[in-house]
Amino acid sequence: MNVLFVTRSYPPRKGGMEKFAFELQKHLAEFCSVSVISYSGPKILLPFILPYFLARALWTFCFRRVNVVHLGDGVLAPLGWVLTFLKPVTITVHGLDVVFSNPFYQFVIPRCLKRLHRIIAVSECTRNECLRRGIAPHRVVVVPDGVSDTLFLDVDRQVLKNEISRRLGIAIGDKKILLSVGRFVRRKGFDWFILNVVPRLLSRSKDWLYLLVGDGPLKEDIKEIIAQYALGNRIYLLGSIDDSTLRLIYNASDIFVMPNVSITGDIEGFGIVAAEAASCRIPVVASDLAGISSHVVDGSIGFLVRPLDAMGFANAIHGLLEQDDLRTEIGENAKRFALSKFEWRQIAFRYLKEFALAARVHQLKRHGAV
Repeated sequence: MNVLFVTRSYPPRKGGMEKFAFELQKHLAEFCSVSVISYSGPKILLPFILPYFLARALWTFCFRRVNVVHLGDGVLAPLGWVLTFLKPVTITVHGLDVVFSNPFYQFVIPRCLKRLHRIIAVSECTRNECLRRGIAPHRVVVVPDGVSDTLFLDVDRQVLKNEISRRLGIAIGDKKILLSVGRFVRRKGFDWFILNVVPRLLSRSKDWLYLLVGDGPLKEDIKEIIAQYALGNRIYLLGSIDDSTLRLIYNASDIFVMPNVSITGDIEGFGIVAAEAASCRIPVVASDLAGISSHVVDGSIGFLVRPLDAMGFANAIHGLLEQDDLRTEIGENAKRFALSKFEWRQIAFRYLKEFALAARVHQLKRHGAV
């Protein structure tokens, strides 16, 4: 099978969707031929690049055999609707690309999604949002994002903490590391966590540090909170870091924290960072919310806590900080669970099956059988 993969989020830009697109095409290439059309320019121009993608796709059709076109996110649905007249078209939808609250967006995107041959939602939550917009259930299938077993480092955690101290200039010593990774936006809940959970943790124990990896519009607000409450020797904003350093931090950390909050018109469709952390033997403490709930299995890879339940988060984290054996046991379970459910090779194979089904539906439509 020859697949044309069109994505507006791709390296060298950094982010969860960029990582998703790169890993998906890389692992699909183990099973089939993949051609990639990508865009890595300023995001502000993205609404105006659909003609660019259309021209590139049509040019590709002239010189290469293409069996299926796959689109990287819901914003590209209008392009997909046009291409359905020529080829089978599938699409991955993540969450925000379905629920974005702009009225014009909601008028256009769901109507275009309905025309595509197969919609692949990253979680049951995202699938349900598609169904709420009138998309037929038989068109939408759930295939989660993937993780790679190459993230894990089989090295003593204290050795890795010493390396982080050397590399980043943070005095860690034998302190436990709490870690969060993601864009600094409201739905991630980082500002809420610092204001409401950190004080409760500090009242019980001071033998820990909190590292945040990422960037985004709330970065300055979070820095102000840290300065206001004199938490500069407790909480460290690491910004956007290279993959090697991120891998090191994942494996050196003791607890992964995902304190998401509910925001109208913005959801966490999957939260791949929790699965990545789990694959590195880190217990996860996360909000029982949206797509997170579908893959953070309570008690197996960590604990789910009601959103905005500050005491619940503090109790779960403190319990893991105090019980080394429990933290180790859940971390080992987390790794096994993540790789059994989300390993990239099996995820890519599931995509391939959906591509084959879309091609079959397209063929039947052309012959008037459906």
